[in-house]
Amino acid sequence: MKKLFSSLVLVSILSVGSLNAAVSCSTTMDNVTISSYSTMSSGVLQQSTGLLELAQTLESTGSTTNTEYLNAMLQLSTDIGTMADRILIMADNIGIMSDRIVEVININSQNLALTQSNLLEATRIFTELLNVQ
Repeated sequence: MKKLFSSLVLVSILSVGSLNAAVSCSTTMDNVTISSYSTMSSGVLQQSTGLLELAQTLESTGSTTNTEYLNAMLQLSTDIGTMADRILIMADNIGIMSDRIVEVININSQNLALTQSNLLEATRIFTELLNVQ
């Protein structure tokens, strides 16, 4: 049981570490990146669920646990909290970028309307000039 617990803790900590490294190194958010974050986040969630179930099993059986394992679980909990904070920051950044995209689309729409108006007016003027001769 202790070996299984140690393996779960180690895998969970490594997964959180790789997710943290991916989040801190990435500067763009495309569909592949978002999918990768989602996959890693799901994996960490599954591992933390396994750790919780193991902890509840140990608690219900009255087994004594090594403080190293408890400290590892607490560290994992801290890492998961850090990951959640980073995901919230990413979500905020996505919101900011979407606001900017909407603003650019609005500006481009206005410019397109003005360009269309200018071209129509220029066409009208050229047509009048050609008909005069």
